[in-house]
Amino acid sequence: MEYLFNPRTIGVIGVSHNPRKVGRVIFRNLIHSFPGNVYGINKKGGEVEGRKLYTSIEELPELPDLVVVAIPAEPAVEEIERCYSVGIRNFILISGGFGESGREDLDERLKRLDINLIGPNCIGVYKPSMNATFLSKSRMDLPLEGDVGIISQSGAMLASMLDILSGKRGVSLAVSLGNKLIIDEVDVLAYMERDPSINVILLYLEDTRRGRELFNVLRRITPSKPVLILKGGKTETGRRAASTHTEAMMGSYDVFKGMLKQAGAIEVSSFEEMINVLLALEQPLPKGRRLLIITNGGGYGVIASDMAERMGFELPPYRKRLNLPERVSLGNPVDLTGDAPPEWFEEVINNAEGYHQILVILTPQLEGVDPTLVEVLRESPLPLYTFIPGGRYASYLRETMIKNGIPSFYSVEDALRAMQKITRYSLKRLINAK
Repeated sequence: MEYLFNPRTIGVIGVSHNPRKVGRVIFRNLIHSFPGNVYGINKKGGEVEGRKLYTSIEELPELPDLVVVAIPAEPAVEEIERCYSVGIRNFILISGGFGESGREDLDERLKRLDINLIGPNCIGVYKPSMNATFLSKSRMDLPLEGDVGIISQSGAMLASMLDILSGKRGVSLAVSLGNKLIIDEVDVLAYMERDPSINVILLYLEDTRRGRELFNVLRRITPSKPVLILKGGKTETGRRAASTHTEAMMGSYDVFKGMLKQAGAIEVSSFEEMINVLLALEQPLPKGRRLLIITNGGGYGVIASDMAERMGFELPPYRKRLNLPERVSLGNPVDLTGDAPPEWFEEVINNAEGYHQILVILTPQLEGVDPTLVEVLRESPLPLYTFIPGGRYASYLRETMIKNGIPSFYSVEDALRAMQKITRYSLKRLINAK
């Protein structure tokens, strides 16, 4: 599969003269992202994007390692068979109209070939150095190089993940599975397991046809790379929707849920929670449940402590004597009051012996609450997460934190739920390592 995700040359079948057509957009994206040779194929020939179009795969000056196919289903199969006859083995099939539309005969023709194929009915494969998708930078932002791998059975979910992660976390490889006719989540997970550039994996899945293999690959990966999984089709209504979406065959969710827990994967309940947990993984893994809450707004600290205790965190009181004003409440939460400068946060954080992680609740009340506080929080000796309530200025501070590798959330609940998922994962890893 190396040439599937790291080809030296790429061919695109279906490069239209219409700039809005899918094949043309993919060709344009590859020209502007891929460092190797990209060849466009259109039976009528001509020129687009300043490049010559070839009339057939045989006319190309060299055989590409990877071919992206973006034409209707039946001619797409014919072209793949033609490519196969001249020795090409790696394909991304964008087109729909296969088994999900009742054309199992087309599926069977492709299955008879000894090929690596992503799709059909997918949006393609994204890498910062190989945008083999029809996602347009004029309509959405795309992430830069990073350490996240994404696998999604839904193209729309993958597009949303890429857009939201842009500016927050870099991506190494993102794969839209579509119908999973040949290459499925097990194959791509096994590839990402071996890829040293990937340190955390996001997986959106509606079904799996290889449950035992999925369990085995997850069990191998999770001790070294967190795998965050969002399952679609948990209810009967969801299963029916999934079956018409990408030809998904759904099984029991309870069995699936138990498998994920045993394999050590992190199951999330929503797309938003997946992104929250991913951002929280920017910090080192906590080694226990003892949590210190630091705030400059006492009410939020009370709410957070109630919620944290219900979620299974331990909140031992802060017993360190510090040279801070008397109005500062050194309990747990530690309430530094509304005018606390960065130095007060720094003193509490650097003397937090006995705790495993820190939640800082920062209410931007005065001019003294400045983004320079980021430097203090970034140097925390413990895993540290932030919740910053508020509107315009709070949003600016949250984005500043995230860009500096400090997780920041829109609510106390979002922060604590992400921390809870990561703490469970970390403790399971520590137990398995003994």
